[in-house]
Amino acid sequence: METNGIERVYFLTSREYSKPFRKKLSNLYRAVLIDASNRKIIGSYGMDYYSEAGKLFASLVSGKDFLGKVRFVELEEI
Repeated sequence: METNGIERVYFLTSREYSKPFRKKLSNLYRAVLIDASNRKIIGSYGMDYYSEAGKLFASLVSGKDFLGKVRFVELEEI
Protein backbone atom coordinates (compact mmCIF):
# COMPACT_ATOMS: atom_id res chain seq x y z
CA MET A 1 0.00 0.00 0.00
CA GLU A 2 2.81 2.40 0.87
CA THR A 3 4.77 1.64 -2.29
CA ASN A 4 1.83 2.55 -4.55
CA GLY A 5 0.34 5.32 -2.42
CA ILE A 6 -2.88 3.40 -1.78
CA GLU A 7 -4.85 4.83 1.13
CA ARG A 8 -7.71 2.32 1.41
CA VAL A 9 -8.53 -1.16 0.16
CA TYR A 10 -12.10 -2.40 -0.28
CA PHE A 11 -12.87 -6.12 -0.47
CA LEU A 12 -15.91 -7.58 -2.20
CA THR A 13 -15.66 -10.87 -0.39
CA SER A 14 -17.17 -12.82 2.45
CA ARG A 15 -16.20 -12.34 6.06
CA GLU A 16 -14.48 -15.75 6.02
CA TYR A 17 -12.24 -14.95 3.05
CA SER A 18 -11.25 -11.60 4.52
CA LYS A 19 -9.97 -13.21 7.75
CA PRO A 20 -6.32 -13.61 6.61
CA PHE A 21 -6.09 -9.83 6.14
CA ARG A 22 -7.51 -8.81 9.51
CA LYS A 23 -5.27 -6.61 11.59
CA LYS A 24 -2.43 -6.95 9.06
CA LEU A 25 -2.77 -3.46 7.60
CA SER A 26 -4.83 -0.40 8.39
CA ASN A 27 -7.57 1.01 6.19
CA LEU A 28 -8.91 -2.33 4.95
CA TYR A 29 -12.67 -2.63 4.51
CA ARG A 30 -15.12 -5.29 3.44
CA ALA A 31 -18.29 -4.31 1.61
CA VAL A 32 -21.37 -5.60 3.43
CA LEU A 33 -24.26 -5.76 0.96
CA ILE A 34 -27.74 -4.89 2.25
CA ASP A 35 -31.08 -5.53 0.49
CA ALA A 36 -34.27 -3.44 0.46
CA SER A 37 -35.47 -5.17 3.66
CA ASN A 38 -32.31 -3.98 5.43
CA ARG A 39 -30.92 -7.54 5.63
CA LYS A 40 -27.37 -8.56 4.83
CA ILE A 41 -27.09 -10.44 1.55
CA ILE A 42 -25.24 -13.70 2.17
CA GLY A 43 -26.95 -16.87 0.91
CA SER A 44 -25.76 -20.45 1.17
CA TYR A 45 -21.97 -20.52 1.14
CA GLY A 46 -22.02 -16.82 0.29
CA MET A 47 -23.45 -17.49 -3.18
CA ASP A 48 -25.95 -14.61 -3.08
CA TYR A 49 -23.23 -12.26 -1.83
CA TYR A 50 -20.87 -13.15 -4.66
CA SER A 51 -23.59 -12.94 -7.30
CA GLU A 52 -24.66 -9.49 -6.10
CA ALA A 53 -21.07 -8.30 -5.63
CA GLY A 54 -20.32 -9.31 -9.23
CA LYS A 55 -23.33 -7.40 -10.54
CA LEU A 56 -22.40 -4.36 -8.47
CA PHE A 57 -18.78 -4.43 -9.64
CA ALA A 58 -19.82 -4.87 -13.29
CA SER A 59 -22.15 -1.87 -13.07
CA LEU A 60 -19.44 0.27 -11.49
CA VAL A 61 -16.89 -0.66 -14.15
CA SER A 62 -19.24 -0.43 -17.13
CA GLY A 63 -21.24 2.59 -15.97
CA LYS A 64 -24.47 0.71 -16.70
CA ASP A 65 -27.48 0.67 -14.40
CA PHE A 66 -27.35 -1.75 -11.50
CA LEU A 67 -30.15 -4.30 -11.60
CA GLY A 68 -29.42 -6.36 -8.49
CA LYS A 69 -30.87 -6.70 -4.99
CA VAL A 70 -28.32 -4.44 -3.25
CA ARG A 71 -29.79 -1.21 -1.93
CA PHE A 72 -27.12 -0.23 0.58
CA VAL A 73 -23.45 -0.95 1.16
CA GLU A 74 -21.90 -0.78 4.62
CA LEU A 75 -18.17 -0.86 5.13
CA GLU A 76 -16.86 -3.22 7.78
CA GLU A 77 -13.32 -2.54 8.92
CA ILE A 78 -11.16 -5.62 8.57
